[in-house]
Amino acid sequence: MKFGLTDDVWLDVPQAVVLEATRDIDRAVGLTAETTALLVIKANSLLARPTEIPLAEDADEEQRLDALRKIREARTAMAADSHYLEAQQRVHGWLVAGVRTKARRTPAGPYESVDPVEYTATELRGVDAIDKRTRTVMLFDLRIDGRQSHRSLDRKANPGGEHRVVPCSRRNAGTIITGRPEMGGHGRSRAETHRLGALKVG
Repeated sequence: MKFGLTDDVWLDVPQAVVLEATRDIDRAVGLTAETTALLVIKANSLLARPTEIPLAEDADEEQRLDALRKIREARTAMAADSHYLEAQQRVHGWLVAGVRTKARRTPAGPYESVDPVEYTATELRGVDAIDKRTRTVMLFDLRIDGRQSHRSLDRKANPGGEHRVVPCSRRNAGTIITGRPEMGGHGRSRAETHRLGALKVG
């Protein structure tokens, strides 16, 4: 389904993060899950940066193990540099800047408009806004105006969602080991498969 700028679209926080990172309103709206935790995990998976380490076709066992070690080191380093968390911080900037939002004051309460100044004392966690000092939820089930957000992003360059640590060779010769870190927010990393010729390592 395609959404235009005349449609009334309310995004939750993970959907807004995907919009910020991809500039794709349809992809953002299409991100759904049964639980908040799963929604954050899916958003992380969508935005995670792949890591590529070139490996020659005739690499010996020691070279293959060294390549795997480099993949694990890259995943550890990039977990602290989550693309999801970076985009989430920019979304928080939208809220402080005044993009239209609504949220619940209590878990089952009605939605109310939120004054942008309220966000200056908060940070985003899952689909909520929490108090920076007490770490308690101040605003539940936040909703962000997708149309307004998309309009403000429309003319900005799309940074994409990928980062290649080592580029492929000119002719794509050899075997590439690919990893995708899935960290950020409250999601947990999921199992990855790295291709080593015909060998797959979980």
